[in-house]
Amino acid sequence: MRQTGMRTVIATLIAVVLAACGSGHDAGNPPGTVQGHVGLFGGPLNPETGKMALSDAPQPGVAVTATSVDRRVVARTTTDAAGHFTLHLAAGRYSIAPECGAAQTLVVASGQADTIALQCAVP
Repeated sequence: MRQTGMRTVIATLIAVVLAACGSGHDAGNPPGTVQGHVGLFGGPLNPETGKMALSDAPQPGVAVTATSVDRRVVARTTTDAAGHFTLHLAAGRYSIAPECGAAQTLVVASGQADTIALQCAVP
């Protein structure tokens, strides 16, 4: 093979490898979906209900991150006005955390939907 032909083959191989690595997930395995809610937890006791007044009150505008087992942040989003959020993640184990509260571990399956409830303590 001539040197020009070899360069073309090498350039083609590099382009194929880079294209395969550039996607966020395997094309044969659709991402999983994580839908969740971030709510407040705690606060003063409501004398009428006997429950904490702010328990599970929605938290709008809260940043939520998904971190892989090797501690890389792989996705971020923000809760909507009702405290809801959605993340699309490749199959795997993740730590899902609101900026104002503790993380929860979740195993995401390809093409599946999961729901998670996250809490933030009343400031």
